Amino acid sequence: MDDNEIYSDNITKGSRIYFFDIKKSENGDLYLKISECKKTASGFEHHRLMIFDEDLKDFVETLKKSLTKFKELKEPKQTDGKTYSVEKIRETHQQAYLPWAAEDDNKLELLFCEGKKVKELAEIFGRNVGAIISRIKKLELKEPKQANGKTYSVEKIREIHQKAYLPWTAEDDNKLELLFCEGKKAKELAEIFGRNVGAINSRIKKLEFKDKYGE
Repeated sequence: MDDNEIYSDNITKGSRIYFFDIKKSENGDLYLKISECKKTASGFEHHRLMIFDEDLKDFVETLKKSLTKFKELKEPKQTDGKTYSVEKIRETHQQAYLPWAAEDDNKLELLFCEGKKVKELAEIFGRNVGAIISRIKKLELKEPKQANGKTYSVEKIREIHQKAYLPWTAEDDNKLELLFCEGKKAKELAEIFGRNVGAINSRIKKLEFKDKYGE
């Protein structure tokens, strides 16, 4: 045990070992270090996370919330009080709880602007009505004003999002990276680039900005 190590415990799961160590800094402050050690073909991979005393309370509370949500997603409860597995739910809604891809968001926007109802969209995407409503709200999709019952093409959607469905250029990516690093939010970036919020989030994920620069 290190001189500054006060407590240590670990969990072994297959090729991974998780370490939980309470240590003391040079200034005498306590902190928790959580480490993962994974055996690979080329050796071992190590990942570490340090939580200091002043952050520990918020960290634990947020972790508890995340674990509660994780359990809810794994075994969602229905109104009759019964608990169903995700596999069981997917017998009815094939895409239930799966992440939305950029292609899904683009298709949803197009069909929504064509006048498809939420129930129809739920059937098309293999998700429940609540999931469709939540995604529409998250993407901030607005139904264009309709005239004579006509549906809308991509050109009509571009009256709202000028760059909808257009490919991203290297210049766009560079500008997006700069503005992301300046702290611009997805909603602001959507207005700047003439795209919907989902398209912005998908591009940020594809370019791995959050991995490079954090939230």
